[in-house]
Amino acid sequence: MEKDERDIIDRLNARDKRAFEYIFVQFYQSLCYFADKYVNDKEAAQDIVQEIFIWFYEKRNTFDSLLAVKSYLYGCVYNKAINYLKMNRNQALIREKMKEFLSEEDESYEEYQVEA
Repeated sequence: MEKDERDIIDRLNARDKRAFEYIFVQFYQSLCYFADKYVNDKEAAQDIVQEIFIWFYEKRNTFDSLLAVKSYLYGCVYNKAINYLKMNRNQALIREKMKEFLSEEDESYEEYQVEA
């Protein structure tokens, strides 16, 4: 490990703000691109990555290399993107069920009106 990398890791583990900023600048764009490949929505991808960085800043673990930080961030973004997709799929299913329910209700209401 290079001296600069060791310095960044030591500072990051000591909760140094500049070290966090360095990590953010190093990985933000590539993490957004990575998230977008899953969610296919640039704004949602940026939201996912920003949430991960907020969480990362607040709950920082101890790391021994930049590779470990990178792996950790990519894993978190992957999991968040998959959860986003699951949530959207569930919301789409709920919307579809509501449409079906409402259209059935509308038909039965119309039938009731004709019979009365």
